[in-house]
Amino acid sequence: MEYTYEIINNYKIIKVEVLGDLIIKESESLGKRIRRKAKRMDYAILFDLTHIRNRIAANEAYLWYANRRDILDINFRYIPVAYLINKNQEPLFGPFKIFCLNNGVLLRIFDEKEKAFEWLKPL
Repeated sequence: MEYTYEIINNYKIIKVEVLGDLIIKESESLGKRIRRKAKRMDYAILFDLTHIRNRIAANEAYLWYANRRDILDINFRYIPVAYLINKNQEPLFGPFKIFCLNNGVLLRIFDEKEKAFEWLKPL
């Protein structure tokens, strides 16, 4: 799994593009690093996952989401995060969206970049 990121200052967004195979441990580590950076900068995050290859089974993904205590941390919970996915990735990320909504995490999932940016833009 590889990634690049850019700081979009006029929107106060850190945009992260993830490429290659989705790997749980690497995803967790990347998420924590980017969330810490966003917290320090007072920026929102856009994870562009449209180019990942999913190698995670649905049951493995469900257990992964259920144990994501890092995003429930009070320091990270209120950082606005948007995941940009392809429509065919909805089965993988749908349960994660519900988990986040049920736990008060500011995270939304989009399949259109413009809608994600609109939601993340500062007021």
